[in-house]
Amino acid sequence: MMNQWPNIAEISRQEWQERAKQKGWWLLVDSAINSDVLNFIPAPQTQSRLYWDEMGEVHASISPYLIPMHSIDWLDENITHKSNWGMAIQINEAFHDETLDRQQEILLSHLRTWSLAQAPEQEVAILRINDWSIFHVLWDATAAEKQPELKGPIQSLCYWEAEDESAFMSSLTGDMNPEVLVKTPIQLTDEQYLGLSNWADRHQHQKYREHLQQHHQDTHQWSEDEWKAFLSQQTKQARDYGFEQPNDVVRYLSLSVVMGKEFIDTSWAKEVLSKPSHQGKKSHMDQLFAQALKQLNEESSTS
Repeated sequence: MMNQWPNIAEISRQEWQERAKQKGWWLLVDSAINSDVLNFIPAPQTQSRLYWDEMGEVHASISPYLIPMHSIDWLDENITHKSNWGMAIQINEAFHDETLDRQQEILLSHLRTWSLAQAPEQEVAILRINDWSIFHVLWDATAAEKQPELKGPIQSLCYWEAEDESAFMSSLTGDMNPEVLVKTPIQLTDEQYLGLSNWADRHQHQKYREHLQQHHQDTHQWSEDEWKAFLSQQTKQARDYGFEQPNDVVRYLSLSVVMGKEFIDTSWAKEVLSKPSHQGKKSHMDQLFAQALKQLNEESSTS
């Protein structure tokens, strides 16, 4: 795994194993990534569950859970063999002498505050603060004077995967201010929202790229510049025509590869888009795909 942030230190596996023996380490593990996690949550599960009240009851099977530290070998066998499994969190040393129940309560209270967010002119949504990448994107997009609100009682974070020879460690800068009070849902600033949106776009574009490379051999020769231009232009074009869901967007991209980037301006595509968005169980995208296949069959029969 590459280090994407300059303020994060890459340390050897041996060094991480030693640091993991320090006081205050916890594991924020994502049951949505690895359903086996639920087998390792001590009873009562609600005490460890990040999502709370009705949200916690409804989403119990996909909620992150905060559990005590285990040995690295045990974690590699049961948790960290899955990418994006969560992250290790070390509570501030001021709380190291508190009971484990109290440490857990302090960390969960803070993390829950940052689990619901509202962007400018957007609805309230779940923020996956348990994700290593999302946390650091948010940290980098947060003004220095506001970072203590995100830091809260957290001292350090660590992420690694079972097959890695090293781990990534970040020690959050700035003093802990116990008097910082943050209300949920978090009101994201324009900078935070932009940072998260840009990261999400890059992440989704990479998924689109992997799909296209798997299914369209022509794309194997594309340069980085060609990929960036294609994904930027064609995903925007897909949204402009009302295709917002990733499954629809990736099909739009496939059509752009096979039929050409301007396929949407052809007479057959315009005819499809002029019809109701759904005909029976077929959406506009289903209809476009069917019509494109018909066009290809006609071209092959006349050649």
